[in-house]
Amino acid sequence: MHDRESWNDVIARLEKAAKKHRKARARARANDARANDAPNPAEVGESLPFPMPPRPLGCLPQEIVLEVFGCAGVSRLVEVEARPRVGAVGAAFARPGRWSRVLKFAMKDAEISRLAVAKNLTPMTSYTFRCRAGVTTADLGPEWSGEAGRLVPEIYGPWSDEVRSSIHWSPYDRVGVVNADFLRTFGGD
Repeated sequence: MHDRESWNDVIARLEKAAKKHRKARARARANDARANDAPNPAEVGESLPFPMPPRPLGCLPQEIVLEVFGCAGVSRLVEVEARPRVGAVGAAFARPGRWSRVLKFAMKDAEISRLAVAKNLTPMTSYTFRCRAGVTTADLGPEWSGEAGRLVPEIYGPWSDEVRSSIHWSPYDRVGVVNADFLRTFGGD
């Protein structure tokens, strides 16, 4: 049998353990609240609008001129990727290649679009382009200063729709060669 004093000791130890457990739980909740106050790059990226897809305007040997659109007043960084369409049997059966970055730049505040040149592309290839807008964490406010800004210097939003370049080109083509052959074949001078 236990006497009254021993029961009081057991109750005191249990109350002390419960109090310690409540303090630990309160500390854990406070740490979770602080962690939730920390900036989340994924949330920022999801909230960024995506720009219109880049528009191919013309080509030079191993280069394609693009009009790249940004998001006015929101994000100043723009990244453009290209994916070659590799022909298997014909153009209708072309399978896509791998995405690779061809352009990355920062737009000025007053710019809405910019003409840019994607260089070092493979001749005789059709490309698909896409772009996304981003921000530097330094522009997002004081909560991104310090460790958060050093860990994540840039945040990008979702990719735009893809746009296919209808340009099939070769650095060896001369202007008018196809038309000259056509006219010679079908009665032109």
